[in-house]
Amino acid sequence: GYFESCSIHRNRIAGFEVKAYANPTVVRCEIHHGQTGGIYVHEKGRGQFIENKIYANNFAGVWITSNSDPTIRGNAIFNGNQGGVYIFGDGRGLIEGNDIYGNALAGIQIRTNSCPIVRHNKIHDGQHGGIYV
Repeated sequence: GYFESCSIHRNRIAGFEVKAYANPTVVRCEIHHGQTGGIYVHEKGRGQFIENKIYANNFAGVWITSNSDPTIRGNAIFNGNQGGVYIFGDGRGLIEGNDIYGNALAGIQIRTNSCPIVRHNKIHDGQHGGIYV
C-alpha cells in the first residue's frame, strides 16, 4: 500500500507495524506519541519510509528486527523517550539521509547479528551516544 500525509499518533502498540514480507510506502506522515515505538518492522518486513516525522514515542522511533530490510530515508526522528533507530535480532535495512536528534538513548543502536547500511545521516543533540554498535 501507499500512505501519504497521515497523522498516526497515541497508539498503544507501534504507530506503524510491518511484518511478513509486507512492503508499504509511507511518505510525509507524522508518527508520534506512541505508547511503544513509532515504526516497527519485523518478521521479514520491508517498506519504504520517506520524509516522515517520527517523534515523541516511548520506545525507539524505528525498530528493525527479525531479518527485516526496510529503507528509512530522509526522515526526522527526534525527541524519543529511548533511541532514534534500533536495529537488532538479525535486522538489516538502509538508514540514509535522516536527521536523528534529541533522543534519550543512542541515535542509532545496532545489536545482535544485525547489518544495516547507514549513510549520510545527521545524528546530533542526543542525551546518549550517536551510534552504538
